[in-house]
Amino acid sequence: MYSALLPASVHLTRLHLCWDQGCLLPIHCWEHVFAAGWQLPLLEQLWIGLPDSMWDNEDVSDLEIVDSVAYLEPCLGGSELRHLVQCCLVLEFLSIPGVVRPGLGVSHLTALTALTGLFVGGGVVDDNAASTALAQLTGLRRLQVHAGPGMTDQGLLAMSALRSLTRLGAWDCGISSAVADQDITITIVGFETQGTEVPDVWLQVLARCTRSEDCQVDAINGLVALTTAQELAIAEQCKALTTSLRLQLEAKQKAAQIMLLQQDILASMQAQLDTAQAAVAVVKQQLGASQAQLVAAEARAAGLEQQLAAEQAELAVIQEQVAAAQAQPSS
Repeated sequence: MYSALLPASVHLTRLHLCWDQGCLLPIHCWEHVFAAGWQLPLLEQLWIGLPDSMWDNEDVSDLEIVDSVAYLEPCLGGSELRHLVQCCLVLEFLSIPGVVRPGLGVSHLTALTALTGLFVGGGVVDDNAASTALAQLTGLRRLQVHAGPGMTDQGLLAMSALRSLTRLGAWDCGISSAVADQDITITIVGFETQGTEVPDVWLQVLARCTRSEDCQVDAINGLVALTTAQELAIAEQCKALTTSLRLQLEAKQKAAQIMLLQQDILASMQAQLDTAQAAVAVVKQQLGASQAQLVAAEARAAGLEQQLAAEQAELAVIQEQVAAAQAQPSS
């Protein structure tokens, strides 16, 4: 039935393959559930084994979840897990605690680059799986490990590489009571970021692992390296700030020099303008004097013309008198 349905389910975004405890499909059936070559290109959430109703449920205790995971019979082999990953490359959430057969590893999960939530557990999770697979899923925001006795303080320390984590839980793993802050058979350790005043989960992990006898030195070195890295980052920021301030100062100095040059140019142009205006005033004065002289000359010319006209009139009178005198007979 599943082999007939899944190839046609290209529009699936959420898939639950969950049954009662111990009632998963037989091992030989899983090679058909996620067969090689099948694709679920839109599948974002996949649950195998325990139903999602058990998680984040106030009526279900952590111990009940641990017991349920431990009761499941591992059914996914290495090839089935590989085909699952190849089939669902856009998965954002995957829940497979207790269903992967021990000794196979979970390195195939590193291909799920969009994964932000992962619930895993059982004998397949140990320190090696934690460091080589889980710690490589740098996009994870929530990680829960259940019933994984092979994951010790070293495996928990590896989780400090997941800088995006906001929730991390480890139930019934091999984590020491000193790190878990508990001294009970079922060791439960949890970290969560709930506000800006709460340190990031990965920082909480580093700090808690300094209590471990096995990885105390590595955790302290991690914190020291972090401090050194922060100091280097601060030094780089100071250097960048100093460079920025120096460039701003140089720019201001150049701007001041340009302003002074502009002021000098403007002063020179103003002086030239003043000189030109003074020269224009002198020319205007000279022009005024010339116009006055011209008016006086024109007045004198008019007077001379009047005198000439009078003299011409007087000459005409004399000529008439002479002509009249000549015309009289001599006695």
